[in-house]
Amino acid sequence: MKQNHDPTTHTHLTKEQIKKILKEALKHYNGKWITLKQLEEYLEKLKIDKEETKKFWLKALKAGIAEIGAETGENYEAYPVIWLKENNET
Repeated sequence: MKQNHDPTTHTHLTKEQIKKILKEALKHYNGKWITLKQLEEYLEKLKIDKEETKKFWLKALKAGIAEIGAETGENYEAYPVIWLKENNET
């Protein structure tokens, strides 16, 4: 029996699966960090809505997979960014 992967059930994803999805998102945007807006857009392509995206990055943060920070744009307005935590072990 073939099982379908349903990305909307990501709240049950393992630490390794969350890390893999985050790595894929970073690779998609070709960066070491991405804005939470970019993560939201990437996860939307996987059929994960905005509220579920928030749960995803919070779980990544709590699991020690990711770090959250802020960057400033040309207009000096800060925006939140996410990146893989250095030396995390999964």
